Amino acid sequence: MSTAVGPVWTCPQCQRRVPRREPRCHCGYARGNDSPAAPAAGPVRASDDLGRQILLAVVLGVCLVGLLVLMVVLQEARRGGVDPARRETRYPPLPAIPDKARPSPPRSTRSVAAAPNLTEVLEVSLRRIAADTSVLELSYRPFAEACLGEASSVGSASAPGANWLASLKTARLRAGVALRDHGATVDCETARKSLVARADALKSDLAATETQARTSGLVPGRWRALLAKYQLEAWDRY
Repeated sequence: MSTAVGPVWTCPQCQRRVPRREPRCHCGYARGNDSPAAPAAGPVRASDDLGRQILLAVVLGVCLVGLLVLMVVLQEARRGGVDPARRETRYPPLPAIPDKARPSPPRSTRSVAAAPNLTEVLEVSLRRIAADTSVLELSYRPFAEACLGEASSVGSASAPGANWLASLKTARLRAGVALRDHGATVDCETARKSLVARADALKSDLAATETQARTSGLVPGRWRALLAKYQLEAWDRY
């Protein structure tokens, strides 16, 4: 409750002294009310309005400057023919290394590295030819025993280093002799033609392997050593 003292009374809301003749305080409180009244909205001051206008002008100015900068960037990008959204970061290319500056392995090292591969390929072919030669020699033995008729011929064919391949083509055959060849009965001349055809094929394979060795740079001494390793020297006299 408000308390009146003399010609004035004190407003319990704003503690302002109000003349007694005034029933209402300047803050809107009515004398005799139990609760303070809501303060009346006062007029907007000119200083607040000016501050808001200045703030709005600053914001508009910043937006305008940003828009101008963006327009300039887009214009420069269009002149260069590059879409800014697709622009990629590119780095300058590295200088090319001259061929002379690139180190190359010594010639001897390259030869040594390539030699084992070449030798391995040649040995595969020679190993196969040696196996087929052994099979051919086994077929030659019964032919020599029946068609050549000399015990020494059969023995020499099986002996190491014997020139049985030359005998296959040049030895004189018996007349009127028949023998079995793969289930069929044939004469000596027919049997020899079959053996010679197989020998010619093996000789051709050996010649092709030798050509490959020479083309690849294999020295003759190394080739002779490979022939001796697989006991193929007899083909030189065929």
